[in-house]
Amino acid sequence: ASATGLRAVMTGFLPAMAIGLGQVVIMVLVLVYGIGLEPAYWLGTSAFIYLVTLAFLALQQMFIIVLGTAAGRVVSLVLLMLQLSSSGGTYPVETTPAFFQWLHPYMPASYVVSGLRELITGGVDSRLWLSVLVMAGILVGSLAISAWSAGRQRMWSVSRLHPELAI
Repeated sequence: ASATGLRAVMTGFLPAMAIGLGQVVIMVLVLVYGIGLEPAYWLGTSAFIYLVTLAFLALQQMFIIVLGTAAGRVVSLVLLMLQLSSSGGTYPVETTPAFFQWLHPYMPASYVVSGLRELITGGVDSRLWLSVLVMAGILVGSLAISAWSAGRQRMWSVSRLHPELAI
């Protein structure tokens, strides 16, 4: 096909962006009016949550495009499990086993937790901007890798048309 890799990626990503925006609006409304959470910067909190949503959507899309549907979903689940244990969102990282403490700075959710803590409590410093940069980097990097991979997959070979059966 004559469509570029970026166009193919954005065709699937744009509807997810719209759905993600709707989910962020609903979530923030529930947090503020349903639970009574009063973030110090509610607009910044909303924007950061939307950035996180887009970054993780792009990351999962990248895994699926690069690794295939089944393997991409498995990698996404493994990453999710590792992040839940090492991000410091549920309990302090210092109380986790050494493996998860080592993983902590390399997991995207660690930066999500850090950024949200600062926006909700009002103690904004360089950690917020680092979190924003990491999330933006994941978003842009994942979209770039997805576009490159989708562009390379435009050409079909005999082995892609008739893959070997492996059990």
